Amino acid sequence: AQAVKQVKIGSTIVKVEIANTAELRYKGLGGRASLDADKGMLFLFPETKKYQFWMKGLNFPLDFIWITNGKVVDLLKNIPAPSTGQSKQNLPIYEPIMPVNQMLEVNAGFIDAYNIQVGDSVEVLP
Repeated sequence: AQAVKQVKIGSTIVKVEIANTAELRYKGLGGRASLDADKGMLFLFPETKKYQFWMKGLNFPLDFIWITNGKVVDLLKNIPAPSTGQSKQNLPIYEPIMPVNQMLEVNAGFIDAYNIQVGDSVEVLP
């Protein structure tokens, strides 16, 4: 099983699974039925660049929180899961406005519910 850590964003704590290998990052949250409200997945990247994401295999909408060096730098809200039968060639590609070295996937609505803002500090708790 993946390591579970707590991440503090601003004043909000979220439990995350860490995706820190190419295989874990590729799979992401694909194939799961749901994600608990207080949970997420933190993608850790080996270098800082504009990583691209898509929603292949996702069954529920997500918010993306893009992070560089412990600060929120971009937010994408309410990214829909693919519709049934949508071919992967037609899936939109999402990328941050600037290079990042982490990305936190949470349930759609999380950013608004917890008032997450660009500039918020992000800390993986020990």
